[in-house]
Amino acid sequence: MFMTGDNPPFIIDKNSTDFNAEQRAIDLLSDLDDRASHYMTDDLFVVFGDDFKYMNAAWMYESMDNLIKYMNENYGDKVFFRYSTPSDYVDALQKHDVEWPTK
Repeated sequence: MFMTGDNPPFIIDKNSTDFNAEQRAIDLLSDLDDRASHYMTDDLFVVFGDDFKYMNAAWMYESMDNLIKYMNENYGDKVFFRYSTPSDYVDALQKHDVEWPTK
C-alpha cells in the first residue's frame, strides 16, 4: 500500500528540501483510482497500519495528518480524506442505492 513504514513521511512544507507531497499525492491518486475501479461506490476505506507494522505512531500520525491536509487542500475537488472508523464506512455505504451481491 501507499503508506508503509518503509516510505518517507509525507512532507508538505514547500520550503523544505525534502518536500515530496506533490509526487506522493500523484502516486496516491493513482493507487486510489485503481482501488475505486473495484468498488461499487465512490466511498473507499483505506487502512493505514496494523498492530505491529508501524512502531512509531507519532511519525505515522504526523505523516497521515500532512497527507490529509495536503490532499484536501489540493485535490479536494476529486477526493476527501478524513480519519474514520469501520462503522462510519458502513454507514456511508448505506447512503448508496446499491444491490450488494451475496454468496
